[in-house]
Amino acid sequence: MQDRWRGRIFHPLISVDTYHAATAEKALALGAHCINDVGGASDPGMVTLLKGGSCDYVLMHSLSVPSDKNITLPERCDPVAEVKVWGEEKIKELGYAGISPDRIIFDPGLGFGKTARQSLALLQGVEEFFDLPTRIMIGHSRKSFINHWGERKSRDRDFESVATSLQMSQRGVDILRVHNPEAHIRALRAFSDIG
Repeated sequence: MQDRWRGRIFHPLISVDTYHAATAEKALALGAHCINDVGGASDPGMVTLLKGGSCDYVLMHSLSVPSDKNITLPERCDPVAEVKVWGEEKIKELGYAGISPDRIIFDPGLGFGKTARQSLALLQGVEEFFDLPTRIMIGHSRKSFINHWGERKSRDRDFESVATSLQMSQRGVDILRVHNPEAHIRALRAFSDIG
């Protein structure tokens, strides 16, 4: 994978979604730059793998993988507080293992173990996560919580996804994970120029 981009000015950074350390190890050996762990370091082998390397690591909060709509945070809880405490504990654990927060990207995991209302609350309270010593990533694009604004199929949720991206970029989120990069780039460019 690396040789393909040798000598070029630009080359993409490759992120691989997995919660299996063995899969992550193979991906890194093939040239991946980042592991997006949708299991939130639930595989003990993931920590061992991270200790031996230097890749970036997305630590995502989830209650079940794959996501199960019947397993969610308690209805009456403060989802921002719950997810933030979980993140603080996990980041400390990774730190004790020698993994620098500079390598960690925290993702509150919209839709993974959260109701639509809880996912919206995480977006509304996103600034609370800025206290964490990591970069913050929001993976909101085309997620089912968007049906809060009207029932639509996944591929028809780009307008709401872009609107959410504009809000998150204005609030200072470091990384936005999206499905339609062109729409987001055009919207963010115009939004920034006008602002």
